[in-house]
Amino acid sequence: ARPTSVEYVAFFSSGQQGLGDYRKTHPSIVSGSTGAYRQSDGPGFALDALSVSGQFSTCTDDFCFNRDKTLQVSIFDNLFDFQETKNMKKKLLNGFEDFLLDSVSGKTEQLKAVYLAGGSRGGCLVARLAKSLIAREDLKHVKFIVQSFDGVCSPTDNEFGTSVLWPFRNPLKKKWKAYRTDVTKQFKKEHKTRLCMRHLTGGEEVFIDVARSFTHKSNKCKWKKNCAVKSNSGHQYYEQTWTKLGHIELLSKHEHDDEVVKPMMEHFKKCKERLAIL
Repeated sequence: ARPTSVEYVAFFSSGQQGLGDYRKTHPSIVSGSTGAYRQSDGPGFALDALSVSGQFSTCTDDFCFNRDKTLQVSIFDNLFDFQETKNMKKKLLNGFEDFLLDSVSGKTEQLKAVYLAGGSRGGCLVARLAKSLIAREDLKHVKFIVQSFDGVCSPTDNEFGTSVLWPFRNPLKKKWKAYRTDVTKQFKKEHKTRLCMRHLTGGEEVFIDVARSFTHKSNKCKWKKNCAVKSNSGHQYYEQTWTKLGHIELLSKHEHDDEVVKPMMEHFKKCKERLAIL
């Protein structure tokens, strides 16, 4: 049921959807989609209990905000497609922002924290949503936990600051590469104290060469499996882990939950402590 008073928002998004059998056989361990969720797929849909969204909804191992005051949203098809124009992506971004803030319309002062998690194109969506939302004057008191699962932004559009120039090779799997962005420039200094972000990146080609995940541009993130970025005050607002898991394997298969889902759940709980989210 929708809470009468919203103090927390949790948003989970799948990536770009294929058609027909491809979509039905590629569920999302992030949003909880089983793949067969459209009306034409028939009745009986249920949220995947083992997904990030599913475990958040049941508050597994304290992985949640205050359930009575949390608006939780799972997006199975965000339409935020890689090939869309810059203008259309901006309209979609604005639409999602308006949709999420509608729950606290006229009451933004009561909002305490926002949790954004997305896979593939959904990972790029939540990164861009975080950048936009955290910069709003009416949300200057709100804390943000952000998680990208092999997030794919378009470097030709410079989405989330990505560039086609000098991509980094995956140090665990050299034939894969990720497009660089400078995370330090995506968020202003005064916003980083309210941010706690984690990105799991592989860099496998998704469907064309420029459709790959992103990476922070520092040399630490180039050579090491794990890297992190801290503010001048010592607050760690971004961390990144390279993986050898393929894009679909990472996003659709529970066989790898110990490497994909569980670390994100632990990251969420650490972020609650770092940001003092009550």
